[in-house]
Parts: sequence; C-alpha cells; structure tokens
Amino acid sequence: MAIHFAWPSALLQAALGFLVNLLTILTVKLTSSISFKLISMAKNAAIVLLSVPIFHNKISPTQARNLP
Repeated sequence: MAIHFAWPSALLQAALGFLVNLLTILTVKLTSSISFKLISMAKNAAIVLLSVPIFHNKISPTQARNLP
C-alpha cells in the first residue's frame, strides 16, 4: 500500500529536479558561468543564514568564517 503513496512524491521530485537543471542551463546561457557561480554562492550563504532563525541550526566557527 505504501508504494502507491510514493509515486506522487517521486514524480514531483523528478519534475523539480528537471526544472532545476533547466534553470541552471538557462542561467549559464543567458549570463555566464561566473555569474552562475556567484549566484550559487549567494544562495548557499542565504540557506545557511536562514536556517539559523527558522530551524534553530547552529553555525560552526568554520561556517561563520566562510560567510560573506
């Protein structure tokens, strides 16, 4: 029975994965690979900074040193 409930989740994950890959290709094509790298770095920093107040995650000294 549990297998039937997994299919919608798997299809959603596949669609989101495809969308991420498509957006990555479009970003690199429309800007540059350096712009994409800078956007990725900003996104990763935002994830770390937002995870602290939202999920109460701890930031290690190494993570704090590497934030912009």
